[in-house]
Amino acid sequence: MPDLVAGLAQRGVPAAFDARRLAYEFTPPQGPSELYAATAPEGYSPTWFLHGTVTNPAIPSTFLANGWFFSHNREIKMATTFPTVYFDFTSTVAFYTSRGNAIGKLLGGNGVANFPVSFRGEFDAAQMAVTVSP
Repeated sequence: MPDLVAGLAQRGVPAAFDARRLAYEFTPPQGPSELYAATAPEGYSPTWFLHGTVTNPAIPSTFLANGWFFSHNREIKMATTFPTVYFDFTSTVAFYTSRGNAIGKLLGGNGVANFPVSFRGEFDAAQMAVTVSP
């Protein structure tokens, strides 16, 4: 992970790796299991946490995840290709943050309770391509 952070930082993305500020607790289950994930990053991202029940990912798919960052009139695009990723669409997790940060202001409150989305994906390999446009 530090190599990824260094590579993104070299391209102008304010990436940071701080394992002490990320909590992720999950016990691989035979059935549903409790999930807790939380972060308190410094700088660009607000503090948030997820809590709920998740199941083992079982639906295989190819997947492309795109992310963009704009800085100093430049667009930085991060495109991650997953040849095969297994998703779980039966989880029900709640999201919480402060109503005063950027996410809370967008939500109009401090959280979203019990929404079904895939919160876990299992994969063996992925490749990220980073492009910078002037």
